[in-house]
Amino acid sequence: MLDRFHVEGWFAAGLTLVRQELQRREPRGFVRLAYDPELFRSRFALLRRGDTLGEADRAQLQKLFLRHPRIEAGWTALQELYGLYLAEDRAGAMAALGRFCDLYASGQIPEFHDVVDTILAWSTEILAFHDNHLLVAQSHPRCRVARRRARG
Repeated sequence: MLDRFHVEGWFAAGLTLVRQELQRREPRGFVRLAYDPELFRSRFALLRRGDTLGEADRAQLQKLFLRHPRIEAGWTALQELYGLYLAEDRAGAMAALGRFCDLYASGQIPEFHDVVDTILAWSTEILAFHDNHLLVAQSHPRCRVARRRARG
């Protein structure tokens, strides 16, 4: 089983590539700002899960999505990948993965090809989260120590 937070970092790399591709306007030196400042400032809000966004961040992203539809497609794909771990069981995770595959197949987000390769290579370990994540968390002594430290 893989660490959920590292896997979500792999997933976020796809959206970061989409943002970076859209963000570049001109090569360095040709214009004062070689990037889109609004797109650059939204980079942290784009990586957050949709259910944790505040109203201001949600409004900022909606405005951004109107200007950059590919960013919206990438953000939606990332939310579906986050759904692999938010699902209550393996069937829910597979449904989220299916929705991600439909978005990827649309051709709007080719930057996610490394994410797809990662999912194919590590799918057994990624989906093992739903088979035994409670058992591992309860029985592993490091998890208990980390939980104690996190609470102060």
